[in-house]
Amino acid sequence: MIDLPQAVDIVGNPQGVGFLRRDVVNVCDWFAARGLTAADPEAIFEMLLSEAHLG
Repeated sequence: MIDLPQAVDIVGNPQGVGFLRRDVVNVCDWFAARGLTAADPEAIFEMLLSEAHLG
């Protein structure tokens, strides 16, 4: 779950893509700490960029 009041425009913010990558890694790490290790942060990050037509 991403807290929308803290959402960052990944296009308008020069650090937006870096924030997205960091958040994807953090969410995957959270799930991995609870036993779900199948998530690939890089694949998820690339999919999100593709869906946003940024990659």
